[in-house]
Amino acid sequence: MLFTRHSSLITAFQDFLHTVQNDLGHAGIAFERLADAARHARAAGLAVHAGHGLNYVNVAAVTRLREVEELNIGHSIVSRAIFVGMERAVAEMRAVVDAARVDQPSAEP
Repeated sequence: MLFTRHSSLITAFQDFLHTVQNDLGHAGIAFERLADAARHARAAGLAVHAGHGLNYVNVAAVTRLREVEELNIGHSIVSRAIFVGMERAVAEMRAVVDAARVDQPSAEP
């Protein structure tokens, strides 16, 4: 979160939340840290993007954060496409993201 606090001081326009953590469930400490960073970045006027570690299992929790406006999920989709084909891999990820966006609470407590 140190970078997030200082991003606006160096003329940054976005903050990228690195999500390579094993515990991104709603109750997890890693998720709470991610949500906190998203709030701080948005409050500093930064666009919030997330990725690197998002997959079909944990992407829903991050998608629900209103502060996150872009997900970098291409690696997960391409990896899944090896087994099921690109069309199905994209459709499956789209279904997970769309379902999570239906009820999108803020990261605020």
